[in-house]
Amino acid sequence: MVARPCPTRSQSRIGLGALLCLTVLGALSACGEKSQSNASAATCNQSCQDNATSAATIGLLSFAYNQNLAGKAVGKQDLTANCPLGGTAHITGTNGYDSSTGIITLDMAFDLAACVATDSGYTLSFNGVVKQSGTLEQQGQISVAYSGSSFSFNGTIQGEAVSESGCNLALQEMRDSNDTNYRVNGLLCGRAVSY
Repeated sequence: MVARPCPTRSQSRIGLGALLCLTVLGALSACGEKSQSNASAATCNQSCQDNATSAATIGLLSFAYNQNLAGKAVGKQDLTANCPLGGTAHITGTNGYDSSTGIITLDMAFDLAACVATDSGYTLSFNGVVKQSGTLEQQGQISVAYSGSSFSFNGTIQGEAVSESGCNLALQEMRDSNDTNYRVNGLLCGRAVSY
């Protein structure tokens, strides 16, 4: 079974996890820099924050899936897992695996309760239900949609405080075969996300 990428930079596995980490870092590096003349200027504008929050959300769900479902029996799922840095994720839905094609199908929901994710550029706590549906395949192709309403998060991104509640989430994660052309597009709190 193909595992989903993990969001931690300390992960030793190369491939999907490394690509996601690079994506998160790329989203954060696109944030701009503090001006010498205005040291109080934000280092990460709204677009940067939305991209980083979206990458953190996808990374957290991927991590929760890998830690709790990857390599285990497929089918109907219903379990509550501790998030690595606090909080819980109630994971429900169905997943499947076709051994002849190597395709994993996902129709999952993650009910996050103060579920914390962190990396070098952010520490965020998430609340709300995020649905995940789509396919993954052994050649690296990803086509997964994420959706939710009343999604909330708070914490810091590059040292800047962030907090949103009651947001709609609609993201599409894509990657072509052979681990090329990774991209995420969609909306977070009504604002465009693209990286």
